[in-house]
This record gives sequence, structure tokens and C-alpha cells, in this order.
Amino acid sequence: MVKTTTALVEIIRGQAVEADDASLMRVGALSAHGDEEIAKLVFDAAKRVGKDGAVLIEESYTGQSFLEIVDAWKQKLVSTTPAQIL
Repeated sequence: MVKTTTALVEIIRGQAVEADDASLMRVGALSAHGDEEIAKLVFDAAKRVGKDGAVLIEESYTGQSFLEIVDAWKQKLVSTTPAQIL
């Protein structure tokens, strides 16, 4: 199992490429289903948070699209497995 995992990690690392502005813009366009305004917001968010950051997209109920940057935000992960249920 460890050998397989190590081999797969090496394969993925070998295929990895550094994200440039053009590829980030493509990610934004795909995420926004072709909406240029949303694509630009996703692109700006990805650039601002950097490669180790996270971008969370939520529906706006105001009819406006906007970008909000929160520093030092941590997502609380909650999961339940059968082993945790007593």
C-alpha cells in the first residue's frame, strides 16, 4: 500500500505544472459557467489567496457579485464515520 501510494504521488508530481494567469483565468471561466464577471472574481480570488489558499464560492441573495477576502479563515471540518458512532 505504501509503495503504491508513493508511486502515485510521484506520477502526479511529475504531471504537475505551475499555474500561470492564463490557467487561473480558465479555472475561473469553468467555475463561472462562462460568466465573465464571475470568472474575473474567481481569478482575482485565486491570485490573492495564493497556491496554499482556499476559495469558497457562495450564492449571493442580493443580486450583486462581490469578492470578500477573509484573512486567517479556517474551515471547520465535521465528519462522522461508523467508527465514531457509539
